[in-house]
Amino acid sequence: MNKSTEGAVSSVELVGISKKFGDSLAVDNISLSIREGEFFSLLGPSGCGKTTTLRMIAGFEQPTSGQLYIAGQPVAGVPAFRRNVNTVFQNYALFPHMDVTDNVAFGLEATHAASKTEIASRVQDALDLVRLGNYGKRRPRQLSGGQQQRVALARALVNRPAVLLLDEPLGALDQKLRKEMQIELKHLQSQVGITFIFVTHDQEEALTMSDRIAVMSNGKVLQVDSPATIYERPNCKFVADFIGQSNFFAGRITGMDSDSVTVAVGGSDGGSFAVQAPRTNGMQAGQEVTVAVRPEKIGLRRVVGSDAIHSNGLNRTPGRIQRVIYMGTSTQYVVDIPGGSTLTVERQNSGIAEPNLPRFARNTQGIDLPGDSGLVEHEEVVLEWSPAVTLLLDKLRCRLRQ
Repeated sequence: MNKSTEGAVSSVELVGISKKFGDSLAVDNISLSIREGEFFSLLGPSGCGKTTTLRMIAGFEQPTSGQLYIAGQPVAGVPAFRRNVNTVFQNYALFPHMDVTDNVAFGLEATHAASKTEIASRVQDALDLVRLGNYGKRRPRQLSGGQQQRVALARALVNRPAVLLLDEPLGALDQKLRKEMQIELKHLQSQVGITFIFVTHDQEEALTMSDRIAVMSNGKVLQVDSPATIYERPNCKFVADFIGQSNFFAGRITGMDSDSVTVAVGGSDGGSFAVQAPRTNGMQAGQEVTVAVRPEKIGLRRVVGSDAIHSNGLNRTPGRIQRVIYMGTSTQYVVDIPGGSTLTVERQNSGIAEPNLPRFARNTQGIDLPGDSGLVEHEEVVLEWSPAVTLLLDKLRCRLRQ
């Protein structure tokens, strides 16, 4: 079997894979090494090539060029039914005239892969695994959306595939059920211990469940990393913008030492200020960069007494609150800063007031809100953040890191 650069056994490996449909290049020379027993997500917007990539692994499509290996064996030209993979689709495709047991057993019975006794045992084990052990005699129409999804999982797992492919299987569920199923799906994967390759455009799904994520755009893989690294250290503006929310500034490097870089951002009309960030390999003095800061990383406080609001320091700028948006677990502040730009700041609603802030304040609708909601629209504030959470992104390109 092939091995990834980290030394783990590769369950699926794509080497220089491309796929054309006529003149359209859907997948553009991607290489991935997916480890055995890993929960791996292909994440990106509609049309980025993630589903086409999954279909090539499944055998429903053949690559135009490149090599594809499953369990170390080349599978070019091998039809889908001869690959040791199973696929769960967004449309669960359950047979409405069959009960749950017959739906799960269908693949084993159709291929005569086991005796009737073994089939019955494996079906029951699969249903127990997805917590539907007592639902065998029900028809699909008698099940909720989440239960139908678990039947589809059981039907795929009963064949004991080396790799389970999941093409946006949670897309048909409501938001609350989707969150519950994210946790269940990750727990299920840890129980069965097989490789899951999950396609989604939902950032929260990918961050919640994945061991690693490949972010795709326009048929290319832009970054492959752990969820924490993808979020905290995106390698280009597209990744930083697609995964969560970020504030962006255009800037130019004006100084650097062994550990840090200083960047001038903003214009010459009173809106410029200096930002310090950790030094990144390849950065040079005078280079144009994009500075990114996550909304929850920015501190926000009102101007008190002799606060020198018009004297900007590193990673610090004055502002005026334009809008306050209560979001339940957090409050979002849209803040105008000098130069005509706006920043978004997000703060958790902990219910604990900060010093000098009232325990409760009323919003524009007259509703009592806890803690940080003491900051109101049109109030002058100071925004500041740590250099450690400031990202410097190459303005011109993404640097692939796999």
